[in-house]
Amino acid sequence: ARPIHNESTWMLLRGIYHGIVGPEQSSIAPITHESGFGYKTRVQQNEKGRSVFADEDIAEGELIWYTRNTARFRTGDSYRKFLRSVEVELACDIIQWAYVQRNDAELFVSVDLDPGILINSGQNLYKID
Repeated sequence: ARPIHNESTWMLLRGIYHGIVGPEQSSIAPITHESGFGYKTRVQQNEKGRSVFADEDIAEGELIWYTRNTARFRTGDSYRKFLRSVEVELACDIIQWAYVQRNDAELFVSVDLDPGILINSGQNLYKID
């Protein structure tokens, strides 16, 4: 089973990202201990792997997570430098979590550096399954 990362790991990753791209290019500012969740949550292992569970009721239609800790790499070199800056097992997780985003004509490699990376949108974009 893949490990459940603690807050120290998330903060380490945010700091490494910030150091590589620099404060003027960082999409994470300021760096804080806060996750992107607006509700109390916990991460646990289950039959599907690592999953996020709500620890309080959430009304239908509420935003449960936002991208406050999404690292956006503007160059392949900065992304590769980030991967080389962490231990191999963690780099494997990061490679699985990474996705490409487009902003106008620019492409980014993005990675959410908090437990939000473990959630999916489910069948309906506005409902969690």
